Parts: sequence; C-alpha cells; structure tokens
Amino acid sequence: MQTKRVNIYGIETPENKACRLTAENESLRAENILLKQKLDALSHHLFGKSSERLDPNQLQLLLQGLEEPKKQEASSNDETSEPEEADDAKRKRLFSKICG
Repeated sequence: MQTKRVNIYGIETPENKACRLTAENESLRAENILLKQKLDALSHHLFGKSSERLDPNQLQLLLQGLEEPKKQEASSNDETSEPEEADDAKRKRLFSKICG
C-alpha cells in the first residue's frame, strides 16, 4: 500500500491523489469482475440446464399415473382408439426428450 505524499501544508498532491485513486479504481474493477464471475457461476448452477433435469424414475411415476386411468377406461370400453395410441406415443417422445 502506498503512503500518501503530502506537500508542506499537509495536503495530498493532485498527482499522488490521481495515482492512488487510479490504483484503487483498478482494484475495485478487478474485484467487480471476480464477483460477476462468481454470480454467473452460481446462477448457472441454480438455474442452468443441468438443474432442470428430471430423474427418469420421477417421470416414469408420472406416466404410470396417467396410464392407469386409461387402462380402466379401455377395460370398460373394450376398444382402443387411435387418439389414445397417439397420446401414448407423445408421452414416450416427451420422456425420451427429457431423459435422453
């Protein structure tokens, strides 16, 4: 750390003050950059793509819950319709997109 140089009246000279403030400014800018990098890393960790991943088992439980009512409807109707098969295909594609 630099010591302040003062003139005979005890006042810091403008040149020394400018040098001191420039050094302080550079130090604060470096600290600001470091803090921004830390914030970006933390934000990415909390909200980034990897934080959005689902456990395949959780999704499978969800899909099983959706299939059970359809199985009951199918047994009461004794026929499967094409829209239900299309829904199953959509769920399988969604599952593979999320987990794969």
